[in-house]
Amino acid sequence: MNRPTETPMRKLLLAGAAIAGLMAASATAEANIFPFSGSGPSGFLAPGSEPWSYGGASPPGTTDVGWGSPGVGAGTTVFTGSIPVSDFEITFQHPLDAAQIAIGNTAMCAGLSTGGTTACGPGFTTPWTAHLTGPDSITFDAPSGTQLAAGQSYFINIFLLPGAGVSGGAFSGEWSVPEPASLALLGSALLGFGIMLRRRNRV
Repeated sequence: MNRPTETPMRKLLLAGAAIAGLMAASATAEANIFPFSGSGPSGFLAPGSEPWSYGGASPPGTTDVGWGSPGVGAGTTVFTGSIPVSDFEITFQHPLDAAQIAIGNTAMCAGLSTGGTTACGPGFTTPWTAHLTGPDSITFDAPSGTQLAAGQSYFINIFLLPGAGVSGGAFSGEWSVPEPASLALLGSALLGFGIMLRRRNRV
């Protein structure tokens, strides 16, 4: 029995559909987020009741202002969110100290005022990777394959450059977690792309 051959146009359309599916899935893979915002010297972060303190200790040799959850030098706190999270992003209305981010990425969760700007989860041996996404914005990404779940301890220390009003400035951010539905969509798109390639090789 002769198998009908696919025209070049049909192949092109199938490839375009597969690529579009991959792009849509990738764009929504981190769509499940828990936003928060506030101002002032203390409060709580979503999604649970994660405490924070803004305006803490300064690193040695600087006049930076420390911000943290639960606070610079305040030890660790327990994550109370109901869904494990994989990254943390926050934006201040004041510039961050880039030098302290570099320290935090290599200090291996030393904490306190000497450990730089860092986020550390369970085990406290590997910091989440910090990225300066703007002069006043930072993102922390969990190590591959790990998440911060309810009942696990963590801490976040962030150092801002000194300036008037820095201890009470506004901020906003979010915790985020891979969305299962989006990951399933990504898997379906990959499967479809694989089937298309297999059919093409058989022609």
